[in-house]
Amino acid sequence: MSVQFTCPSLHQACFIHAYLRLFWSEAYLTFDLGQDTVNRQAVLCHRVLRTVQNVMKTSEILDTETWECILLFLISINDALLSPPSLKEDIGDQLCERVLSVLFEVWLLACGKSFPSPILWKTLRESCRSWRHRPSLFDQWNRINLILTGRVLTIMYGASYVRLCKTISSLSNHIS
Repeated sequence: MSVQFTCPSLHQACFIHAYLRLFWSEAYLTFDLGQDTVNRQAVLCHRVLRTVQNVMKTSEILDTETWECILLFLISINDALLSPPSLKEDIGDQLCERVLSVLFEVWLLACGKSFPSPILWKTLRESCRSWRHRPSLFDQWNRINLILTGRVLTIMYGASYVRLCKTISSLSNHIS
């Protein structure tokens, strides 16, 4: 599945397209550049992800169109790296957990600041279907569900209830 998107400004579109090319692993599959090149690409990808994550966390001036553009950018990155077929020890293996965690974290931030459109939700759902061969998808999804459940329990029953649940959970892990 190829995610198509447009950004609200030419500047954003150029920026996004340039960084998206960094995550395309196909460019590296045609050449045998070695693991060192893949490792360098992974380091650059981590830097871009960290920057996007920090900007989305701290910026107070982003409009709805920019949020949607960034969410589509993150879906596109995940799609480029995680869609089948995957090769053993490719860049998708190295970045799988990181790109998914950034996508889900920024998605949750967007839900609080500029709720994603139904089309974006559908795109995310369809994309996740094509990544389901990656166990990290389920690990990250479970992590997000646990975090959200903890927040709901704290709101409903107070912080002491959540601490009690964590204590019981850690005790049951030691017993089994």
